[in-house]
Parts: sequence; structure tokens; C-alpha cells
Amino acid sequence: MIVFLYSLTDIQILALFVGMAITVVVLIPGQIRCLAKPLANSDAAEWAIRGMGTIITASIFVLGFSLVQTQSAFNRVEQQVSAEASTVNQLDRLLTRFGDPKIAEIRAGLQAYTHSVIADEWPVLREGRGSNNTRAAFDPVSRGVLSLEPTAGRQATIYGEIVRKTDDVAEMREQRIENAIVALPTLFWLVTVLLLLLMSMMAALIDRTLARTLGMSAQVAAVSALLAMVFINDRPFLGETSVKSTAFEKTLVIITSRKI
Repeated sequence: MIVFLYSLTDIQILALFVGMAITVVVLIPGQIRCLAKPLANSDAAEWAIRGMGTIITASIFVLGFSLVQTQSAFNRVEQQVSAEASTVNQLDRLLTRFGDPKIAEIRAGLQAYTHSVIADEWPVLREGRGSNNTRAAFDPVSRGVLSLEPTAGRQATIYGEIVRKTDDVAEMREQRIENAIVALPTLFWLVTVLLLLLMSMMAALIDRTLARTLGMSAQVAAVSALLAMVFINDRPFLGETSVKSTAFEKTLVIITSRKI
């Protein structure tokens, strides 16, 4: 169900959340208003209006805080992906400066790895996992770097940097895969659903006028819009608003065109 929702555009997700929330909190309680008539006196209505206002205020506060958290996490993942692609570029630059016949084969392996990140791994990041093809593509690079035999002086200095950048690329890939499963806990969504149900119960006790219906609809729309924004930003590699492989695509162009 979650994967299906992320196949929608951001506007469609927003419209779906707002429409469902208004239906559950405003329209359905209005239709079953007759069931609450024994409790629907002025005191009950006043209590329900105050209670609904409190719940909406609490919901907006929680969702606002959650939105900041998810956007911060999204931006952090995006920056980490850019840093990873930059590290691949730096590794290729160091390899070109090393000066060894084996370098051409290692660089070809690095290009194949970068292409695999884009073509093989990026699609499966949506499922919260990495690609075995991408992992296998990096093995020749790692083995090739370890097989180098630097001479004393300049080559030894560059080789130390090459080994460090190779380790960094491997570690950053693992971090990117871990970021693919980072999301708000299930409890957050359960509490959110509970709050919507409580608002629906309160709405069933309130006498309906056009002004009250429009007012409640506007409040619920505001809450559900925030909820939709939290949902959109919650999974960095899913949906229309997601971390793209653009940084790796640019890096692949650079390292492919780089001459020794």
C-alpha cells in the first residue's frame, strides 16, 4: 500500500490525504449525526468543539515538528549522496595521477561500478536494499587497488590516498543503503490515525451549520496537508520528491571523459 502511494505524484498524494481526512472527520460524522442525537445537547456540542480544537492544535504541533525532522533527514541523505559521488570522482582523479599500467583496468571497473549504481542499485533502493550487481562491480576496483605496488616517494603518497578513498566509497555506499530504510516509526502513523478518529468522534457531536462544516473542513485540510508533506519526505528514495541519481550521472560523465 505504501509503495503504491509513492507511485502517485505529490499533488495526488496531497489531494488523497486531504480528501480522505475530510471524509472521515467531517462528512461521515455528519451523515451518522442521528446516532449521536441522544448525546447532542448544547453542553456536549460545546465540549466537542473545544476538544476538537485541542486535538487539531496538538496535531499541527506534532506534524510540524515531524515535517522539520523528515525534511532535515531528506536533505542530509541528499548531501551524503552528493558527497559519495564526489568521492568516486576524487578516487578516479587520484588513479589517473598514480602512473601504473594497471590503472586503466581499475578505472574501467570504477566506471562500471558507477554505472551500476545508477542502473542497478537506484531502482532497488526504493525497496530498502542494495544491488548484488553493484556490490560485485566494486570488487574488481577494490582488488585492483590492493594489487598496486607503489614505489617510494610520490606514488606511495598517492597510493595512501587511493586506499583511503576506496574505503570511503565502500563505506558511503553502505550508509546510503541504510538511509533507504530510514523512516518514521509505525507508532507515529498509528497515533496520527487515532487522532483523526478522535476528531471524527468529536465532529459527530457538533450541530452542523454551513459555517461549522466549512470551518472544520478547513482545519482538517490543514492537518492532512501537513501529514501529506511528512509522508512525502519520509522515505528519501521513494516518490516524486526523492533523492535522484543525478550526482552519480554527472560523475560518470566526468570520469568517462577524463584522460590520463
